[in-house]
Amino acid sequence: MKYDTPKTKAMQKFLLREAPGRVTGLSIEPDGVFIYTDSRKWCDDSGAGTFREDSETAAIKKFYERVQSAIPDPF
Repeated sequence: MKYDTPKTKAMQKFLLREAPGRVTGLSIEPDGVFIYTDSRKWCDDSGAGTFREDSETAAIKKFYERVQSAIPDPF
């Protein structure tokens, strides 16, 4: 997946910490910032692997609030 160039230091630090682990892509578009995961491994509570908000910092916040393992706990 592709990574757009982050505009904030917060997103730069976030990508250093999370990519290429949980985060597989970043897209910065006129209609929002999209953080992508491999939804087979990491998703939100509805199984989606896309976290979208209007700004980079809001997208990071949403990611940390909602990301969870998609692999069920065997116990």
